[in-house]
Amino acid sequence: MNKGIIELQEGNFASAKSTFGSLLRKTGSISVILAAAQADLGLGLTDSALRLSLRIIRSDNCNAEGYVVRGQCMYLMGDFDRSMTVLREAVRFDPDCVSAKTSLRQCRRVGTEAKEARQAAFQRRFDEAVNHFSTALDEAQPLSHNAPLYCMLHSERAEAYLRLKQYELALKDCSLVLYTREDFEAAWLVKAKALHGLGRHEEARDEMSDLLNKWGSGSESIRDAYNKADFEVRKKNRPDFYELLGVPSIASEMEIKKQYKVKAMEFHPDRFSGAKYTDSQRKEAEEKFKLMGEGLEILCDDFKRQLYDKGYDQSAIKDRVAAAQQAANRRSGGHGGYHHGYGSH
Repeated sequence: MNKGIIELQEGNFASAKSTFGSLLRKTGSISVILAAAQADLGLGLTDSALRLSLRIIRSDNCNAEGYVVRGQCMYLMGDFDRSMTVLREAVRFDPDCVSAKTSLRQCRRVGTEAKEARQAAFQRRFDEAVNHFSTALDEAQPLSHNAPLYCMLHSERAEAYLRLKQYELALKDCSLVLYTREDFEAAWLVKAKALHGLGRHEEARDEMSDLLNKWGSGSESIRDAYNKADFEVRKKNRPDFYELLGVPSIASEMEIKKQYKVKAMEFHPDRFSGAKYTDSQRKEAEEKFKLMGEGLEILCDDFKRQLYDKGYDQSAIKDRVAAAQQAANRRSGGHGGYHHGYGSH
């Protein structure tokens, strides 16, 4: 017992947990259960500490220290209101309980800062939100990196950094969370957005794909984040038809067709058939000529152009057009269909 107490005092919570775990297999003493719960709290293991606190309270429903542990668990879970209610109950049972009073004051300070931060973020005052989240983190020390509160505050501050376009700082906060809690979904979602902000779309897609394969297949948010990343990668890699044809994005259909004729003459394969052109030059001209044809088809069709302007690539546009065709056929009993733009018979 003394060995475990010393380990707790020295902050060696992992060893203390092992020590008291062994003792719990031999005894149901409240003092041992309480010490084991305190070791779990030091490690940020709130679920385990909650179960142990419940054992204490069921054994002695007036045990102030049991309520302190339970209140600290709720605090580490970010449930400040319930935490303060339980900690006040601990003070009622023992007005001289120092740990209850200390924990209550800390919970009140951190909870106030977190509330102010969230209110500032809601009102789009993101600089203030960052400051309040930072103060909350300072007030919460010492705080286990495994604790849900640590992950919540860093993830929410990362979201505020994200809205300020301070993407590197957002990534740093997310990394702090994910270093110890790889399953903390909120941090992954903010990280993906920050990567997009930095133009690192492939990295975001790869990470979301990895999560889907590991544990995120049941998460709609993770799947949406993957789809968003995949869309951005495809958008980034698609050809710029406006640039290829040499027209602005606001060009009319007539202007596009006129410029296409000019460009088509410039890159027509017949112009590159002479001996003075290399195979590489001929291949490049053929590819450009083909792409310009695709561009003409897309930019001179209202529906396809609208999809292209939203960021869809050729493959996605083809899928959307096919879906529109099927929908039109269903509505018209198989006699109608998608034609130019949104038109129908």
